[in-house]
Amino acid sequence: EAEEKETAELEAGARAAARRVLTEKIAAERSEAERVMAAGERAAAKQFAAERVEAARLRAERVEAEIAAAERDAVERAAERMAVQRAVAASEEVEATERVMRTTAATASVARAAEESTASCMKRSLHVAYSAPNTCDGGHGSREFIFWRRAYMGVGPGARSQQRETMNGPDEMRLVEDHSHPCHCQGVVAITISMMAALLGREQRT
Repeated sequence: EAEEKETAELEAGARAAARRVLTEKIAAERSEAERVMAAGERAAAKQFAAERVEAARLRAERVEAEIAAAERDAVERAAERMAVQRAVAASEEVEATERVMRTTAATASVARAAEESTASCMKRSLHVAYSAPNTCDGGHGSREFIFWRRAYMGVGPGARSQQRETMNGPDEMRLVEDHSHPCHCQGVVAITISMMAALLGREQRT
């Protein structure tokens, strides 16, 4: 009986020891598994964090590339606008130069026309009379340039003969050469500079 009791105690101790060892082994295995799981989770978390960091870096690079492209586009558009503005300014300058040249040419043409008109008016405004001034003594050899207007042709012995020579209006003058009797000079009235200016002004306006 004593042996059986001792054997039973030994078996119970062995079972208890085996149970402790098994429990400790299970606990160790559980702890290792938890550690591995925790490490895996940390690694996964690190991997996830790394992936997020990489994605953020890629997004930042993409944004920077878009910003650089927008800046290049803006610079190109600004250069194109400046080129267009310079072209427009050059065209306007050329047009203004051509306009000035046309105006200058037109002014010169008008000036030439005015000079020609003035010369023509001056020619029409002269009356060359071959006579002795204000006399009727037969001095046919003397000559004198006399300016006159038709408005004053109503006086003097030679009024009718002179009036036949001027049929272009009361203020018109013509270049005539009258070899009639010298007494007609008594009907000639010399005109003043103001009369010439009036005639030239009317001629240019016409």
